[in-house]
Amino acid sequence: MKKTLQTLSLVGISAVSLISFTKNNGTIGVYNHFEALNGAGAQFGKTGAPGEQNCTQCHSGIAITNSSAASMTFSGAANLYIPGSTYSMTVSLPSGSPKNGFEIVALRMSDDASIGTFSLTDATNTQLKMGMGRTYVTHTSAGNSQSTWSFDWVAPATNEGNIKFYYAANLTNNNGTTSGDEIHLVELVIEADPSSAIVEQTEIVDIDNSLKIRTEGKIFTPSFDLENDKAVSVTVVSLSGKSVYSNSERLHKGSNTLNSIDLSNQAKGIYIINFSFGNETISRKVNL
Repeated sequence: MKKTLQTLSLVGISAVSLISFTKNNGTIGVYNHFEALNGAGAQFGKTGAPGEQNCTQCHSGIAITNSSAASMTFSGAANLYIPGSTYSMTVSLPSGSPKNGFEIVALRMSDDASIGTFSLTDATNTQLKMGMGRTYVTHTSAGNSQSTWSFDWVAPATNEGNIKFYYAANLTNNNGTTSGDEIHLVELVIEADPSSAIVEQTEIVDIDNSLKIRTEGKIFTPSFDLENDKAVSVTVVSLSGKSVYSNSERLHKGSNTLNSIDLSNQAKGIYIINFSFGNETISRKVNL
């Protein structure tokens, strides 16, 4: 009888131990998957960009597209980039939640290729991740207690056309599960600064070398010395692409002074004066 009781006691102890281990292991599993892994930074490919999912793959909250609660700022004036320049960026969520996360990627819109170079300015709260041929910035373990994150982005060395940032952020309720979170999705398109795309034409060297522009305040008077008669079309555009002046004239062999371009009523900023001779164009940048 004593032997039987001893056996039953050992079985009971083993069963209790198994239940305890199973329960703890389950808790650890949930923690590792949702807290430690994503808490230490999102998995790559969760920004909602083309070919990607977003945070709802791991969190059962709702995805809010074109979110007005989340924000993304880019330091380039008028959301324009100059090739090779460095810009500061900040992504934010409403404050109040004890745990949050984010991920951002920059893609060339013509082919959705990763473009530019992210540079960390706060290695404590942000980190780089790579996957799918793309580079991302996301939060760290320390950074998931933040609601605002900052970093730099270096524009590509050449004009790559329009570029879009895809930003996904998780505003959590910190209930220990994946339910009830808010996933905010934001996109931002930046364009190449038109002044960076100016190419000094070499096809009409005689004209290009002879162009002079006299400046008096916001009034610009161009002149050309020509070897042949030519018709010219003159336009002035702002960096946003708005045309603020246009005129056409017939120039003759020898010295020519064109009509003055009066930009006195225009706002301060950079403008591009284009001189078009048929299919050939010379552009000059002026700063008001």
